[in-house]
Amino acid sequence: MAMMAAIPVDYQQSLIEFSTSLYRELNKTESVCMSPYSITAAFLLLMIGASGRSKQQISSALFQKRLFSEEEKLKYYKSLNSYIIQKAGGNVSLASANRLFVNKRYSVLQNVRKKAKQYFGADISLKDFTKPKASALVMNRWVSKQTDGKIKKLIKEDWLVSTTVMLIINAIYFKATWERRFSPKLTSKQNFLLPDNKTIKVDMMLIRSNVPYFQGFDFNAIALPFKGGNFDMVFILPHEKVGLQNIEARISLEFLSEISSGFSRELLDIFIPKFKLQSDFDLTQELRKLAVTDIFDEVKANFSNLIVGKKQGLYVKIAVHKVVFNVNEAGVEGAAGLKSELSLFSPSDISPSQIQVGKLAKTLQDSPSPNSNLLVAQESQPKMISAQGKNVLQLSDWVCEVINNPQFVQAIVPMVLEKVFLAIKSRKWYLTKFSHILKQLNKIHKP
Repeated sequence: MAMMAAIPVDYQQSLIEFSTSLYRELNKTESVCMSPYSITAAFLLLMIGASGRSKQQISSALFQKRLFSEEEKLKYYKSLNSYIIQKAGGNVSLASANRLFVNKRYSVLQNVRKKAKQYFGADISLKDFTKPKASALVMNRWVSKQTDGKIKKLIKEDWLVSTTVMLIINAIYFKATWERRFSPKLTSKQNFLLPDNKTIKVDMMLIRSNVPYFQGFDFNAIALPFKGGNFDMVFILPHEKVGLQNIEARISLEFLSEISSGFSRELLDIFIPKFKLQSDFDLTQELRKLAVTDIFDEVKANFSNLIVGKKQGLYVKIAVHKVVFNVNEAGVEGAAGLKSELSLFSPSDISPSQIQVGKLAKTLQDSPSPNSNLLVAQESQPKMISAQGKNVLQLSDWVCEVINNPQFVQAIVPMVLEKVFLAIKSRKWYLTKFSHILKQLNKIHKP
């Protein structure tokens, strides 16, 4: 489209590079999910009011050493966001919203007001932060509305104090239906073995489908399309003896493009657990590792272009990010929110064969040329108990991302793919406990 032709490839690449860099810095000892797309929007808004080293550090993290003027950075982001929403069409629900909640004691400079509205559609709401409970209620209602009720409590009232100047909030919502839905009749309870050898029951979905498949030297990948054809979910499956960390370290624009361009269709039997994932954390430490440091320092932060009559003393106190994702037979639904709080510093406020999948990375994509990550996640999951001496379905760690691409919108969405088990030639299963499922499948899918 003409809209995408106006966005430089370097700009698109910079956003996915920021996403992968930020993901690598996350503390992934526990389950975690993030939305670089949401984070990018919030920090571009923050950049408008920054100056000096603070502005430079935000820009360098988002765009590396690529030279774009501030107007270009904002204009291209607006075009990209519009394109992504347009590509979603009527089959995918995708929305992104921004708002600045400002302490009523302060006034935002006109330049910030104009650009926030022009490029992000962000309105400014004045609130009395001396009444934290009422202010938090209003902000959480706004977030809940933007995320279709998936994120209800992003803001805590004890975050709002008299020195709080502004909260920059971004919220995104994504919902898509599988092109071929999983049948609830084929979903069954299965045992999983946790790392501590305890057993839990998991609802396991099953489908047989002809899907794009890629075989690498140490991993395999498949893509499950969503209705409408503009979004796919890509599951990247490291081989059994390949550590998840090895795949994580290689996730990049080139890595994802190699997979997308190498897909060929294969008939597969696919197992995916139903699940809901929620992640809530502060990004300040991870951003510091990307050399974004001054904005979190009470003395070094420079937001002299933000508030009328306030040239010094403003800094980012906290950058809270929350993501919720739900996967079921119908499709995927997710939401993300990010809140950056600016405070005023004062002394008192310091193929036919088996694919053995253990660890995996997942991606939601629709093109060999990704441009920005919507969501990235990693989670530790259990292993399924073996049957008849064979570990047929195995799962431990996984990582996934949501990527949007201007030419083929991409998204990597957090999900848990257990194992792809192929028995196409023989039409047999090596697990007798699944024979009843196979009988149902064979009625639907004739050889």
